[in-house]
Amino acid sequence: MCGYRLRNETTNVADVGLSNLEKKSVNIFKHKEHLTFNHTLKRAGVLPKSLLFNPPIKCNEGFKIAKKAGWSFLRLRIQHSHQRIIELEKQRDSYANTLTDILSPENYEILGNVVAHNSHSARQAAKERHQRKLQDLGISDTHKGEVNKDRWVINLSKRQLSHQELTVLRNGLNFASTPKTIPIAHIVANIEKGIKELPGKTKSSIRASVANILRHGKPPATKNMSDQQNLAMKRLKRDLSIQIISADKGTAIVVMNKDDYQHKINYLLDDPTIYLKITDK
Repeated sequence: MCGYRLRNETTNVADVGLSNLEKKSVNIFKHKEHLTFNHTLKRAGVLPKSLLFNPPIKCNEGFKIAKKAGWSFLRLRIQHSHQRIIELEKQRDSYANTLTDILSPENYEILGNVVAHNSHSARQAAKERHQRKLQDLGISDTHKGEVNKDRWVINLSKRQLSHQELTVLRNGLNFASTPKTIPIAHIVANIEKGIKELPGKTKSSIRASVANILRHGKPPATKNMSDQQNLAMKRLKRDLSIQIISADKGTAIVVMNKDDYQHKINYLLDDPTIYLKITDK
């Protein structure tokens, strides 16, 4: 009886975890778009219609108080959005940690990519809705500071990087290009491989949750990389003479000669003040 209860609990954890991982991811995207919208209003010095209050006493002082209240509520909206995003990210991470105990790293990564793709459409819908509201208010979201990207990539190699290669590298090592299609067969095969040792009811629950996610999953309508950038990324991957790593400090990307990289690693490993050799004695 205890074993049956344990299997039921495992099934519920897997089912709820998969469903909530997607829900929390979608909500995070929506709140971030809402936060961007409110910050844009604040920069433009414009209150939305929902925060334009009609004072019960119509005089100059009354309208000033109403306007001041509107700005206070806008600041509160921004504060609440920040807090809500933090809460949702904690909840999402909790469900993600639960799923990593059930699924293999490869299967979890594949499923995570599908969840991210499904969340993209919700984010785009929220973004387009907010852009329409800004246009109705006569606001153009062009008040974004210019960012100097020249230091995002540090090239220490002998390779001359093209403009497209620099653009790709500036996206960062965790950047993923949008797929043309969702590899459903590959995902299902890997999920089946990962759950083969689980109880029957747990398998059925995970299959149902995965099938529901895949059924509603669609690749993003727009590509986040051009054809030239995709070719540049392939060229960088094929070049075995270079090593692409993250900088020790900051978020810059460093391109090194492979030989220089190996020499640096060996130098660090040979330094007894940094690493100690582990022995059986």
